[in-house]
Amino acid sequence: MQEITIASVIEKTTRAGDKTYWEVVDSKGTKMSCWNGDIIQLKPHAVIMGELKVEGKFVNLMQWTLVKQGSDTLPPPVSKDDMTKGDWQRKDENQRRSIERQVCLKCACEIAGPDTDMDSILANAEAMYEWVSSAKDVPFVKSAPKSATSKPVVQKTAPSGEITNIKSAGDLLTVADKAGIPAQTVRELVGATTSADLINWNLEKYKGDWNLAWAEILTKWRAQ
Repeated sequence: MQEITIASVIEKTTRAGDKTYWEVVDSKGTKMSCWNGDIIQLKPHAVIMGELKVEGKFVNLMQWTLVKQGSDTLPPPVSKDDMTKGDWQRKDENQRRSIERQVCLKCACEIAGPDTDMDSILANAEAMYEWVSSAKDVPFVKSAPKSATSKPVVQKTAPSGEITNIKSAGDLLTVADKAGIPAQTVRELVGATTSADLINWNLEKYKGDWNLAWAEILTKWRAQ
């Protein structure tokens, strides 16, 4: 179980309209589904210890224990006219971070295996978020201009699955699967145990360039 700070709890209905559940959003912007109606008693800023379970693309709050109740008393809203440039920058930054965390958690859920535990998924999501955050500071390196005497590079036709635009660990594992390389084999080829290790390996060696990472993995796999 892990500590969760509640931001909001909203009652919702399934698409079929035959069941009611509650959408729980934590202080980091992560959305969870809870099927226990007692959750509605929680107020903003309440702290709970919760057990999470990933089912497909959804995160379910299975069990929870109240640590500290929140409060209905919220600070008065700030008028848009009273917000400074710094206030807007902080608001935009918080919204960006919330969106990035949600996307990282979704990606971690999509690449997780059926037996992957929640702690590993959250660790992978956090590793992705750290990479996304640090990637903003990685300088863009332009390729050297071609000289007048340089010979043209002939691009050989590659087998299906080789020429692609890989932007994430999930893309890489998908391309590898199409090429007949299991995810476990991909990790073993670079000395990684988990997807988080795979992300860290790519960040350290190729500064987040997944196309270069795929080229090395494919070369090592063919050499076996």
